Amino acid sequence: MVPRAAWRLGILVIVVAPNALADGSAPDPYLQAIHDDTLPLRRGFTLEVGLGGSLTYVAREQADGRTGVGPTTLSFGVGWFVTPKVALLARTSGTTYFDTTSNGDLSQVWNALYGVQLQYWANDTISLSAGPALAVVFENPFLSTEAKPLVGFGGSSRIGYSLFSAKHHVVRISWEVFNSKVTSAFVFGSALGVEWQYF
Repeated sequence: MVPRAAWRLGILVIVVAPNALADGSAPDPYLQAIHDDTLPLRRGFTLEVGLGGSLTYVAREQADGRTGVGPTTLSFGVGWFVTPKVALLARTSGTTYFDTTSNGDLSQVWNALYGVQLQYWANDTISLSAGPALAVVFENPFLSTEAKPLVGFGGSSRIGYSLFSAKHHVVRISWEVFNSKVTSAFVFGSALGVEWQYF
């Protein structure tokens, strides 16, 4: 027969130990977000849209480079949160700049990227993204008749800082850099924009 003191000790361990472990462990941010409407809940389907201003530099082989400014293309991404900190996105983004054609007419050149990005949230404020993409350079057909697209490859990376966060929405400013190789030219771009993301 087990002594009465041992029974009492066993009951004490069963009752006290789980509470002691719970008090000593850090709270799960995901579980906190489920019960707190003020914390972002990143899970499942996600969608994002962004727009801003950009700077583009085109380095042509055996020719002088060219720098131009203009608005970004409308960035758009859809994807899925694999974990509360990591999402995989199919995304389009890019830069534009204004130029003149051989006839002296105004033209707008688009440097658009279509690819995938891995998004990582360091915390509820800072997010990082990067990934490869198909690069397409073409002129705005509304401003020029020389609209034959040029296709290459490239990628982009960005960092975001959240200005406003809610349970299923975030508004942030982002800095994105673009690098691509299209036919005989290298295209480098950077953009500062405002993005909205739903999750």
